[in-house]
Amino acid sequence: MTPDAIVHAVQTHFKANWVATPAFYDNLATPKTLPDKWVRCSILPGKKFSREIGPGGISRRVGVVKVQVFTPAGCGVQARGDVGAGAAARG
Repeated sequence: MTPDAIVHAVQTHFKANWVATPAFYDNLATPKTLPDKWVRCSILPGKKFSREIGPGGISRRVGVVKVQVFTPAGCGVQARGDVGAGAAARG
C-alpha cells in the first residue's frame, strides 16, 4: 500500500468505529468553534521494509497512529482518560 492509501484506510476505519466524540484529521477542515470534547487522529506512515522469504518476498510498513484527546480546561485528566479509554477499547 502507498502511504496515502494507508492514511485513507486508517481514517476510514477510525471514522466507522469512533463514536465517543467528534473526530478531526490532519490536513482536513476543522470548524472554528470546537465541541467541549473531541479527538484528533494523526497517521504517520513509516518506512517500508522488504524481507525476502521464498519467491515472492514480503513487504512491511511500520508507522504511528496518534489519537490526541481534547477536553475543557479544568476538567482534569480523568475526563481525558475516559475518552481515551474509548479509543483503546475500539482498537
